[in-house]
Amino acid sequence: MAADYNHLTINNANYNTVWLDAMHDRTNYKATAATVDEDNLMTISRMWPQTSFTTPQPVDFLTLFKQKYILEPKINVINAIPGEMRIKDVYSGMFFGFALNEFIDQADTSTLNYLKYYDSLATTTNIALNFAGSSGLPPESFPNSFLYNCDKILFKYFIEQKGVGDIPLYPYDITNDPENSGWSTDNCKKRHLYNLNCFWNKLLDTIDSDHADDDVLYNFDNVTKTAAIVCLRQIVFTDFKMMKNTTVARNAYVDFLYQYPMWKINNADVEYYYVTTQSLCASNIPNKNGNVKPRPEGKTTKEQKSCFKGLKKLLNNSNANNLIKSHFYMLLKYAGDTSHMVLYDILNTITDIDKPNLALYLSERPLLVRAFAKNMNIYCKYLAKFNQK
Repeated sequence: MAADYNHLTINNANYNTVWLDAMHDRTNYKATAATVDEDNLMTISRMWPQTSFTTPQPVDFLTLFKQKYILEPKINVINAIPGEMRIKDVYSGMFFGFALNEFIDQADTSTLNYLKYYDSLATTTNIALNFAGSSGLPPESFPNSFLYNCDKILFKYFIEQKGVGDIPLYPYDITNDPENSGWSTDNCKKRHLYNLNCFWNKLLDTIDSDHADDDVLYNFDNVTKTAAIVCLRQIVFTDFKMMKNTTVARNAYVDFLYQYPMWKINNADVEYYYVTTQSLCASNIPNKNGNVKPRPEGKTTKEQKSCFKGLKKLLNNSNANNLIKSHFYMLLKYAGDTSHMVLYDILNTITDIDKPNLALYLSERPLLVRAFAKNMNIYCKYLAKFNQK
């Protein structure tokens, strides 16, 4: 049962991260309550997986947190150089947090703004304005990154994953790009797409396993869950919309930054943008009980319209019923926060890299408790609830 204790819980019997996280996001189509009391995640006694605590269990989060946390001035945390392996959810500050997870959970991090900031502060290793050929981020500060956070080491990680019979888990098309060749502006987009598709499938594996400890009281139908994940696996990333389109051959780093991923249904259809929001996920859930409620998020963009047009077509092509559609859109939102933890887990398993900066930067209680239960390094803004201990 120890693995169960990694999940969000509000008592000692019911382990279901998906259920409670979806309640927080207002996308739980089976829940009748308007939301979950997030304070309960921090104050109710429960079992924890860590064996290093001397405090008898069950015990509440705040009691354990008091033994583990330290306070740091914000200026010491943000604006850090180098910034590799700093995985950012929602956390103010200009540091290099943009990575694969940010394509799944579109937050407020901007690679362009960080690179401008880095250029303004760096004294001897500025990014060359004629960013071209094999040039990338300065290896002195970014040994594992070419243009995005840890993209080089993640490419190596996925290439090396093997299945039964030593068959690659994630085959790479080496056409015009042998996997052992160096990184360049000629091959980086192809490799970034490979990384993103591998990461997406690894994320869906994790989401599937997060349902494994459903309690009877917090139970999603297994057939519905499986069908929804099968539908999500039909999303294949095929390209990126560039941040800056120009007809002038400048080869500055801004010309190689991505704004949105593009995707196709099973890689064989028209191309759609991948841009999701809580509001659009909740709005498209057909089975609404007391919990589902779209957040006000302003005017829908053309990219968002494109994304959900494709998602609707995918579900219709799959003959998905309303339960499957509801679970599909709920998991689409759930994938966002989960992506940060999956990226952390991947980087944490790689043994041949120096990772003193590996940490999650966040601001919300459910993700804080989820990450704490897995013994992850966390930077969290100070929450009023901490005052209780």
